Amino acid sequence: EALSTLFVDRTQVTLSGARAGEIIRFTLDGSEPNGMSPVAQGAVTLDRSCTLSARIFEGEIPRSATSLREFTKVMPQTPVTRALGPTPGLRATFSTRDRFEKLADIDGAKVVGSLVVPPLSLDQRPRKEHFAIVFEGLLRVPRDGVWRLGLESDDGARLLIGGRVVVDIDGLHVATRRDAEVALAEGWHAIRVEYFNAGGDSALRMDWEGPGQSRTEIPVEMFGWTP
Repeated sequence: EALSTLFVDRTQVTLSGARAGEIIRFTLDGSEPNGMSPVAQGAVTLDRSCTLSARIFEGEIPRSATSLREFTKVMPQTPVTRALGPTPGLRATFSTRDRFEKLADIDGAKVVGSLVVPPLSLDQRPRKEHFAIVFEGLLRVPRDGVWRLGLESDDGARLLIGGRVVVDIDGLHVATRRDAEVALAEGWHAIRVEYFNAGGDSALRMDWEGPGQSRTEIPVEMFGWTP
């Protein structure tokens, strides 16, 4: 078991399933473990990209099928060079049009206002339906590692970090959630969340989890805005 198949420095994988009198043998090159392969003693530490294959043995006799999983060492996305005087909040730009069907429609929409808002929310929406909000700011990542970000929206939304799309749930739909993993270095990262509502219910939520941190909504103080 491992939290993610991506890692920055090293990761530990716990191999389980062996019963009394059984052992787990493994390889790191994708080859079939045999009676001479190394025995897993506790967690297996990985410090390079590899294909981990594991199989349960009784002595040198295989007692299970082989389980195989790829692990990839990645370079974390670098933060912005510096953040001058970041303050709590996000810059929110509001726009409207007769109808939204996809995020690309934001480009041709009429901008009706822009202000700094404390949380990522729809409280300041310009009207109930057929509106869009683009949130921009800086996100402080507390430590290097692989972070899992979740985005839920009704209708379409997209999350970008450093100009790269991390989560994309474009189009017309009911409340839908998607998660994605991204390797981030400690520091401030430019963040952008695009959202539109075409009609009916509206919803927008985001959370994250990462090294030493369980899943939580991204707190307001983790955002910053540099004019």
